Amino acid sequence: MVDFFLNKDKTPFEKVTNNFERVLAIADKRQTDKHLEELINSTIRNTLGKYSNETLITNEMQNEILNELINKIMPFIGNLMMNNI
Repeated sequence: MVDFFLNKDKTPFEKVTNNFERVLAIADKRQTDKHLEELINSTIRNTLGKYSNETLITNEMQNEILNELINKIMPFIGNLMMNNI
């Protein structure tokens, strides 16, 4: 196994590198999706959680949800953009 890494034959080394990059991209996407899911769920819990299940959603409540979601997601999006530069 050590010989495989010491003998950096371009083709096998590229295969390992490409596979590793693919695994990292999949992990990054899963982590991003999970984080977004948690941002949305926590927004719903924080805004609608204070009302009973029978409460009708008003325009005011919709605005509250959107404002909180925007306040949570914008820093996340900014961070993604800074990391992709």
